[in-house]
Amino acid sequence: MAELGGAPLAQAVWNKTIKEVEEGTMGGPFTAEAIQERYGPTYNLVPSFGLQQGVNEEGKPKFRRIDDHTAGYNNLAAERRQRIEMANIDYLVVMAKALHKSFEMPLLVGSEDMQGAYRQLPLPDKQLGISITAIYNPTTKRPALFEIYGPLEQVILSRTFIGAQNSCAVLWLGVSML
Repeated sequence: MAELGGAPLAQAVWNKTIKEVEEGTMGGPFTAEAIQERYGPTYNLVPSFGLQQGVNEEGKPKFRRIDDHTAGYNNLAAERRQRIEMANIDYLVVMAKALHKSFEMPLLVGSEDMQGAYRQLPLPDKQLGISITAIYNPTTKRPALFEIYGPLEQVILSRTFIGAQNSCAVLWLGVSML
């Protein structure tokens, strides 16, 4: 959570967090004492970290903030009873090539970063205390705590939504070529 990835990454993660607060999808920053006043001693802390993922349209580094619900043990509260088979890249390429050949039309391949892909379901107000995220503040050199107003990002969705999302991508590829 500290500056392991360097000062630019720490600052980017902090800036993204403050932007989410301004947009109303997170609350804070709070101290541990303020969170204890709001939720009592039984709140759950979810560490957050950042990753540099490629570059943006201007060629500058692109950073992503990730709440680690596995480390915060939230992922233990959910299970998936059904399995959606994930298509691998080989399958997608073979399918796209076959569709392209069958329909004799131009083939366009690309990817799209889904903004807020993990924030599709609301988290009930009474459960905000189970998903308090800690963000390193590069100015104070201390963690600050935030409420997440979206869903438990990886608890429910990474085990169900992402599988469905990948299956839908395969379906979208096939339908969009028709």
